[in-house]
Amino acid sequence: MLALAEETRVDGGTALLVHGVVDDDTVEQFEQRLDAAVSTESGHLILDLTGCRLDSAGLSALVRMQRRIHDRPAFTRLVATDVDLLRLMQIVGLLTDVKVYASLDAARRSCRMDGRPA
Repeated sequence: MLALAEETRVDGGTALLVHGVVDDDTVEQFEQRLDAAVSTESGHLILDLTGCRLDSAGLSALVRMQRRIHDRPAFTRLVATDVDLLRLMQIVGLLTDVKVYASLDAARRSCRMDGRPA
């Protein structure tokens, strides 16, 4: 089962909180929400993966998103603590130009410190 929650930030960006498993059964739902979140005017996304498990389908969805938005800003802040997931994301090139945080609050604070409202 997959649960996705969105928070619209003051700067027009979105925080997408992912809970559950992103697998073959739920990847379409995950991709649709990712697409909607990066299609906002600001295009900035905080992606919180602390409450989820990504299998290969979920990881592939992130790779596809990165390729589609190659020349536009995407999620620049990632909230994740799973060392294995972060290692896989590094291997496939998903952590280039992405700041990783251990908590959603830390990612929000970094937005404010960068001069963007969280």
